[in-house]
Amino acid sequence: TARRADPASAARMSGAQLEDLELERALADSLTDARAQKKRQEEVELERALAESAPEAKKTQEELDLERALAESLQDVEQEKVCVPPSDSSNGWPSGSEEGADEEEEQDDDDDDDDEPP
Repeated sequence: TARRADPASAARMSGAQLEDLELERALADSLTDARAQKKRQEEVELERALAESAPEAKKTQEELDLERALAESLQDVEQEKVCVPPSDSSNGWPSGSEEGADEEEEQDDDDDDDDEPP
């Protein structure tokens, strides 16, 4: 530890002792400065690392939002498929579809043949 002396006792010290005391104080001051500088440097590095990782976190959040929107959209599509109205005709096709209309016309044509004598 550094020796702390009041100015009155410093007057009674020899030149070598005074030099030693000044050297100890200078070393203590430089260590204190080095610690403070190291702490500031660590804080700057931490802030830099946080700033660099922030865009990645934002990108990840954007990806999560897109995935959530896609999943919701797919659920909506699945619900629409389940909610298809029942068909009005016996052919199994929903009413108004072209396939169902063509089959109904063919059935009508067959009915016309039954009315004619052989």
